[in-house]
Amino acid sequence: MQAAKATIAGAAVVLLSWRYQTRGGGRRGPGGHRHSGLEPCTRHPLPDGLLDRVDVLVPNALELAQLADTQPDAAVDALIAMARSLPTATVIVTRGARGGLLVTPDDHREVAA
Repeated sequence: MQAAKATIAGAAVVLLSWRYQTRGGGRRGPGGHRHSGLEPCTRHPLPDGLLDRVDVLVPNALELAQLADTQPDAAVDALIAMARSLPTATVIVTRGARGGLLVTPDDHREVAA
């Protein structure tokens, strides 16, 4: 991450994937960015304050429920409520064959698979 610091600092958009390797690898994590996205892997807790720095969060429905500290629920209204309970303004919930759900503070939109 340090080696890429200058490139990242000048980027208009940075997309991070917060996934852990299962065999002896490390992890990729957050940096100081003007715009950032995050695809969480909730087997491990996210660092405190990380979601406050994320512009676009891309969880699946189970990850969203875990991040919102609630029971999983596939209903659109429940997903919207979970997304809006987080400090991230834009949440894109991936739902497999049911497509995606884009949630902002003022609106939402379902997107076909």
